[in-house]
Amino acid sequence: FGNSGSNTSHSYQVGDTVSLDLWISGLDGSDDLGGLDLAGFDMNLSFNGGVTAYQNTVFSTDLDDSLFYGLSANSTSSNSVNLSGVSLLWYFSSQANQFKLFTLNFTADHAGVSSLDLDDFILSNSWGIEFSSDNYLAEITVTDKSVSVPEPSTLGLLFGALALVFVRRRTL
Repeated sequence: FGNSGSNTSHSYQVGDTVSLDLWISGLDGSDDLGGLDLAGFDMNLSFNGGVTAYQNTVFSTDLDDSLFYGLSANSTSSNSVNLSGVSLLWYFSSQANQFKLFTLNFTADHAGVSSLDLDDFILSNSWGIEFSSDNYLAEITVTDKSVSVPEPSTLGLLFGALALVFVRRRTL
């Protein structure tokens, strides 16, 4: 998640919108047998649905319809989403060596921690050959919105005003 090449952690408050980008990098643009271009992917993303609620996925414009079709993001439960796409093109030499695959959008519903994990992660090149990759995780920490506590002087003003109202009612 992100293009830093490491695990990432973000903090949000209840009610915030959370957007995370998943990047692909390390491609070589080679159409040779066993080359590293991306022509297909299928993965399950799991998360803590009690903390974050999945809203939608926006696929990158780098995956335009002339290269990829069949792009899908299907919620399989309140804790997971299946993401997949395929291209039947065989020539990917102009494909960038790194690009954003998609953006996941969540809402921060309840305080807690939601780890985003990729399970059954499959990437394939234009020859249909699966290749392995490193993947990095994202962790979302959601905290309750802070509640402001009135200062003692504010409480003093409030009680003073209430006392004046009470005295005034009694004199009338």
